[in-house]
Amino acid sequence: MAHYDTIDDAGHEYGFSWNDQYISTLTQVDTLVGHLLENLLEHTKLHSDESWLILTTSDHGGHDLDHTDVDPEDSAVPFIVTILEAGQFSKTQLRPFSRPVRHYDVAPTTLKWLNIDASNCDFDGVIQGI
Repeated sequence: MAHYDTIDDAGHEYGFSWNDQYISTLTQVDTLVGHLLENLLEHTKLHSDESWLILTTSDHGGHDLDHTDVDPEDSAVPFIVTILEAGQFSKTQLRPFSRPVRHYDVAPTTLKWLNIDASNCDFDGVIQGI
């Protein structure tokens, strides 16, 4: 798991909009994620028996210098699901999303990938993408 909080910090300081400081922070985090993916791709080349679920999301959106529970811009989040196998991205196990995605979908999706039975759990989210 990786957590990059600098985008949220930049949003609170400079605004959750297309300003130079916010875009610079997005670019920096994009570069870090790129390095992480490059390393995972190399790892899966060496360990071709492994499959990795890569799930990318955010805890919230934002507007102006803040975020709330009621603004639609603040509840919209990215949800990117991909799988790494044998040094490449794979689409063989991916499925369409079953409904609009929420960050609540992370836990049931991850548990499904890990083959952990969560049928007795009362999740607000659903399995998405796999």
